Amino acid sequence: MHVQNVVFLQRNNFTDNDDIKKAIMTYGAVFTTILAKFDARGYQYYQSSSVDHAIVIVGWDDDLVFSGAPGKGGWIIKNSWGSDFGEKGCMYVSYYDKTLLESTDLSSYATAIITENT
Repeated sequence: MHVQNVVFLQRNNFTDNDDIKKAIMTYGAVFTTILAKFDARGYQYYQSSSVDHAIVIVGWDDDLVFSGAPGKGGWIIKNSWGSDFGEKGCMYVSYYDKTLLESTDLSSYATAIITENT
């Protein structure tokens, strides 16, 4: 497989989300990783920096509320678990969830988007 036209997005803090939102509107989804620890509703706010699951961010809601999170807002995500989990296969991760980051150094994190593969 040959992959080309991959875009890396810088995210400097938990509310630096404009580039990710623009990429979702342009490309349809953004690939990243998380530590999957969802509650029964499919919501997540977690304070670890380790990851164990690949997901795609397909949308966002700036008004979502997550128990324990310091602010509102979250990503709408999908993964390989199918439509029986969450809300018809959609789950929600707080903007403040540290598992969306590959390290605790926010300035080093990038999200990849594959825009074409041949």
